[in-house]
Amino acid sequence: MTVHDFPSIQQKDDFSELVNKLCAYKFSFILSSEQWRSIDTLPLNWEEVKFIENNKDIIPEKRGVYVFIVRHENGFFPDRHGYIFYVGETGNKKEHRNLRKRYAEYLKEAECFKKRPKVYRMLSSFKNDLYFSYAVIDDLSIDTTDIESRLCDALLPWAVSDDFSAEVRPVIKAVWS
Repeated sequence: MTVHDFPSIQQKDDFSELVNKLCAYKFSFILSSEQWRSIDTLPLNWEEVKFIENNKDIIPEKRGVYVFIVRHENGFFPDRHGYIFYVGETGNKKEHRNLRKRYAEYLKEAECFKKRPKVYRMLSSFKNDLYFSYAVIDDLSIDTTDIESRLCDALLPWAVSDDFSAEVRPVIKAVWS
């Protein structure tokens, strides 16, 4: 639906239909500038691609952290607007996952709603407006899981359930219950 397609509301049935359509895109989230300021400065060099199949090979086969950002680029909205829906990491454990493998796994996860319903909802609701930002972390002495939880603590992303620090996790669970 574009601004030009926004239906005129002539009757109460039109109003109800429009409300029902828009409710499918209703998300509750927390925006806390105090939390944003709580994170230490992290020396991360972020890269970004639109989340589409054709960009998979652009993603490096390296460890790092990543975020999914929902943003619509149309030349009318301000540059770099959007919302970070999800934060993740890869390559910290002994598993052989890397940023490219995780990217490919999310492409497949867009087909399966049972495993992680919030992630599926993000992937399916915003498939034309989803961006994958990532920061490579080559230094093996840096714990990507720690960086992931620090980013989650600061950003409080909607689609993250458990990857917060031990201090923040119970607070988030209480807020959402």
